[in-house]
Amino acid sequence: MDRADEDALLTVAEVAQDLGCSASTVRNLIHGQQLRAVVRANAVRPTLRVRRSDLEAYRRDRILDSMVDDWE
Repeated sequence: MDRADEDALLTVAEVAQDLGCSASTVRNLIHGQQLRAVVRANAVRPTLRVRRSDLEAYRRDRILDSMVDDWE
């Protein structure tokens, strides 16, 4: 994955589809500081976006957490 792909900004809906969950769940992860996001201001209203690299980091953390749980 090159730098441009890592910095791609994904919508909450795109992240939800990728993770196989609802947009509400993604927003809860963001507000609970489990998933990093950026606020993108536009003329209408601010919107949340997730960098692809942050989504991948969230995935790695989840995998590591599940591995630790399996060892306990």
